[in-house]
Amino acid sequence: MRFLIAAIVIGPLMLTGARSNAAGAAAAAAPSAAADTQVQPAAGSARTAEWNSYVEKVRSNMAGWQRKLQDYGRTAAAKGKEAGSASADNLNKAWTRAKAASHKVQSAGAEGWESAKASFEKASRDLKDAWDKVQSPSHGQ
Repeated sequence: MRFLIAAIVIGPLMLTGARSNAAGAAAAAAPSAAADTQVQPAAGSARTAEWNSYVEKVRSNMAGWQRKLQDYGRTAAAKGKEAGSASADNLNKAWTRAKAASHKVQSAGAEGWESAKASFEKASRDLKDAWDKVQSPSHGQ
């Protein structure tokens, strides 16, 4: 039962990693195609530079979280811990929300990128809070 619950929590994180790795490989193989598909704000070069910088920050942040969550999932499975606790479920939900918010930032245009940025920052705080709960000694880590 423990392994089934761990698989339910870890599975989506591992699949996300596989999709991200495949997307990264495709982007590396055709960097100009990846750059052409990004929507960029049309509000001037300073605004575009700010948006581009923030998008890179978002990507880096999400890659870091993805590594952390995958390591957590592997560690929990290796220790035979039940990863299906309420804290772990909240962590998985927070990751899903942060991932969706990161995609909105990356695809936002000039009109909506400030709103997308605010949503991503809230989702990131929520993810950190969920992470802290999972890592707390009372959770059994």
